[in-house]
Amino acid sequence: MIRDGHTITNGDVRTTDVCIIGGGAAGITIARELRGSGLNVILLEGGGLEAEPASTRLYEGTMVGTSFGDAKHPATLDVVRLRYFGGTTNHWAGYCRPQAEHTVAGAAHRPRSGWPIPYAELTNWYEHVALMFNIDSPVFDAPTWSHKLGLAEPILDHSEYVSRVTQFRPVRFGSRFRSDLEAASDIEVVIHANVTEVLINDNTDVVRGVAVAVLGGPRFVVEARVVVVAVGGIENARLLLASNSTRTAGIGNANDLVGRYFCEHPTVEVGYVFLDRTPKELALYAQTTLPGDEYDGVTTSLVAQPGVIDEHHLLDFEAVLLPSTWPDRAQGDGVDAPDVARLAELVGGEPTQSVSLLVAYGEQELNPASRIRLTTERDALGIPKLELNWRLLDIDRASMMAHTRAVAQEIGRQGIGRVRFVPGAITPAPTPTGNGSFLGLYTVDASKIDEHHFDVEYSNHHMCTTRMATSASEGVVDPNCRVHGLANLYVAGSSVFPVSSSTPPTFTITALAARLADHLARTWSHA
Repeated sequence: MIRDGHTITNGDVRTTDVCIIGGGAAGITIARELRGSGLNVILLEGGGLEAEPASTRLYEGTMVGTSFGDAKHPATLDVVRLRYFGGTTNHWAGYCRPQAEHTVAGAAHRPRSGWPIPYAELTNWYEHVALMFNIDSPVFDAPTWSHKLGLAEPILDHSEYVSRVTQFRPVRFGSRFRSDLEAASDIEVVIHANVTEVLINDNTDVVRGVAVAVLGGPRFVVEARVVVVAVGGIENARLLLASNSTRTAGIGNANDLVGRYFCEHPTVEVGYVFLDRTPKELALYAQTTLPGDEYDGVTTSLVAQPGVIDEHHLLDFEAVLLPSTWPDRAQGDGVDAPDVARLAELVGGEPTQSVSLLVAYGEQELNPASRIRLTTERDALGIPKLELNWRLLDIDRASMMAHTRAVAQEIGRQGIGRVRFVPGAITPAPTPTGNGSFLGLYTVDASKIDEHHFDVEYSNHHMCTTRMATSASEGVVDPNCRVHGLANLYVAGSSVFPVSSSTPPTFTITALAARLADHLARTWSHA
């Protein structure tokens, strides 16, 4: 059932087996998976069924370090996340792709890389959750999809950079799975129920429940045998840090690791690719919808093979080719788009058939200075607001440039095109054509080209702030997502990722959530 927190009596104490905090992809998945497990579940969602300004303002905070987007007009913490049932899946683009095996295995030159769980186990959970995303074929290799859709073969598929398909399935968890939770007799969803603190018994390793507040309404307590924190890659850390009435540093923070290692997927429009392939021959790299379906489809990236990463001590990487149309009047300060296009009028002796924008997506190296802290300012519920300090290292940009140069060299070696690098100099100005598509209006200011200090964009992917590790000295949660040193507190979502890789996170969030639900059912159903 679903009920509103306003209907609960002030001072009430409710009891359950499992209390899940957060109604996004992770929280909803865990609740669905626990149906019929013998465990009663209360899921607490801080927002309502739709976006509400007062609830959204609870996400306000301070950003220092690298900004999200334009430094003069940065995106703020209350707009890069959604606080209502379904969470950020309510505006999610739907990109689904599993982690690559080499990102789970880790790299010898990066001691903290890798996941402390077997890749085969993670793969099993990807297959388990695939149908939640309407993925009836959990296959992501490009040749299979090019054949399936009758498209041209992928480029560069026999090199250090191969084509890897991402299926885009924009599932809105709040609307898609609402009826499942409403119909479940062992699940109660409470909306407008904001958790202000995780409660822990004095001098024990046992969490007893959570304190809950409704904006303009009652306050109450949920006591539970198990508590799962699943409020997102930023809020998971904030809530653990704010739960400090008995442990002054916050819960799970004995080693000062909660909130550290904040990662995003830094993104940069790095240059232009001029190819001897027509846009039709490159359709695999555009967003190709599936026959008879206007929302679901596939797109393809060029991803780095583990050999090149290991040999050159790089981070994970992928590049996207965005088809562009260069209008006659796209004036810029210094170099305009037609001028750049004329640099590559011929490719291998043949006329250029297409021009694409080359967009690089990089992995961010773990950096303890990239972190979340609490401030002295409090929100409307009395919870300390947060400060997010997103800090990149030199290797983050250097790795992206090394990869893109290698991609360019491979394109040239195979004689299919050439690349013009202009990192930091591209100003996108997409203009609608009126038929739902966009002209590729990009200007280039040659004076701003900088291969070392270019600005990066953000991806709304918030990771690693309660990272998974076998040791409490290296991470906040263990391989089962249980907080180190506590018997019954778990964390779900992208905050538990040990590393960020370059893979879109939501598919992995859901797979890990289903895995955690299975662990809870096996561990606590008969405890």
